[in-house]
Amino acid sequence: MTPPGSTLERTDEIADQLQKIAGEIEDVKSVSSLAGFEILSEGTGANSGTCLVNLKNWKERKHSVQQVISELEERTKSIKGATIEYFPPPAVPGYGAAGGFELRLLDKAGTGDYKLMEKVSNDFVKELSQRPELESVFTFYSASYPQYMLNIDNDKDRQIIEASIRQIESKGTNQWCGYSFSWMACIYARARQAENAIKQLEIFASNFCSANSFHLNGDQKGGQYSSVTYRPFTLEGNFAFAQGVHELLVQCRNGRIEVFPAVPVQWKDVSFKTLRAEGAFLVSANREGGVVTEVTVKAEQGGRLELKLPFKTFFITNLQKKYELANGILEAEMEKGETIIIKNGYE
Repeated sequence: MTPPGSTLERTDEIADQLQKIAGEIEDVKSVSSLAGFEILSEGTGANSGTCLVNLKNWKERKHSVQQVISELEERTKSIKGATIEYFPPPAVPGYGAAGGFELRLLDKAGTGDYKLMEKVSNDFVKELSQRPELESVFTFYSASYPQYMLNIDNDKDRQIIEASIRQIESKGTNQWCGYSFSWMACIYARARQAENAIKQLEIFASNFCSANSFHLNGDQKGGQYSSVTYRPFTLEGNFAFAQGVHELLVQCRNGRIEVFPAVPVQWKDVSFKTLRAEGAFLVSANREGGVVTEVTVKAEQGGRLELKLPFKTFFITNLQKKYELANGILEAEMEKGETIIIKNGYE
């Protein structure tokens, strides 16, 4: 990984250097590189890249995977301007992208302080690295990446978002796996395109899952939507499916919670309970006959609640609760463990 803001060309140069060094090792059969793609999270970015090192058959080499990794680490110390990490393939193909295990840190306080999260993350990695049982502990998290959050409710941003979606659609789904459809459902939901989101979720469930709902990666109906038809079992597609449903029911934009932001027309009667939102808030809501009747929010940690009201008039069951209201946004200071129930007034 090259520094934040690096060009794809710079990342490609680093990948070429690594590819050349790896290719000179006796136990290596072939090396391929791909700048702009990070295999662990399957994410893309100009400053990330992946090299796949294919080793010779055991009959043709003398060293183990770990010994080859150690040699690579020593030989590539001279490469400057990049963070290079090595890891073996997963013990069981299809279960993850690499051997070992991963941990995830959750900011349950909901502070939104990316710099603090970076410090905690780096300190955690430093402590783990001192454990004798572990090696090659690392994180790709950085609070320094230049970025701009697009908002579908902003006219200029909407044009960019919709143009990007059309570009994705123009490529077709021939090379997609099941996870792709779940992730695309999340994108459609964030763009408030509910019907398209539902379609992606339906395709995932009908063509890429077994009878017990396990994600099988490939199209199990003979390539109806994708030419990828193999069937290794992985879990991330199911998690992304759940996230797609979550995005239909509740979203956060600029710190504001919004219920039923992308509900399809046919969902007249729908409800959900205790879905998590930014700021460590648990949200529940009910919709009957196409009209939202009630929203409940519980603060796990406490803090300022910002809620986009789904109705014009309302009342709060706790009559003593102080709040502010402006442009349809209700704001209130919440104590840890406190619950607020807001009901339709009726319109």
